[in-house]
Amino acid sequence: MAFARFYARLTAAHLVSYVFIGGLSYMLIMRHCWGGIPADTGVREITSSHVQFWIWPTQFVRALILAAVFYPLRERLLQMGRLGGLFVAGMMIGLGCLAGFNGLLENLIFYRNVSLYLYYIHIPEISAQTLLFGYSLLWLERNAAASGLQPLPQLR
Repeated sequence: MAFARFYARLTAAHLVSYVFIGGLSYMLIMRHCWGGIPADTGVREITSSHVQFWIWPTQFVRALILAAVFYPLRERLLQMGRLGGLFVAGMMIGLGCLAGFNGLLENLIFYRNVSLYLYYIHIPEISAQTLLFGYSLLWLERNAAASGLQPLPQLR
């Protein structure tokens, strides 16, 4: 039950940060860049039925994966204070986008049609979204611990 409550809070932090920063990024950056993405990258149009069908179920699966990764670290992240949110964002950017098994480094080695343009135009969005997510998650967790919803015995 404790994991389910953590998953619910993490999902809330993820969806709010994803929608808010994603919408802001689209209005300020991506709508101007979308046509410039090389066709050989295989990127689907944002309005395609495939994207529209899968975008929300995928976010809940992503939240479940993130919850599984961060749940064992919950107490330590809260003990880190303000650095906890930065640590979450750093892990997501460092491992997820750059050094992960399907990150930029792997793509540069194994794929013929890697668009660095696509990575560059997403850097502001990814940075802002992961920072907002990390700090929102820690804020929700700190409040849950303080209110007794999910107490941590060693939390100061």
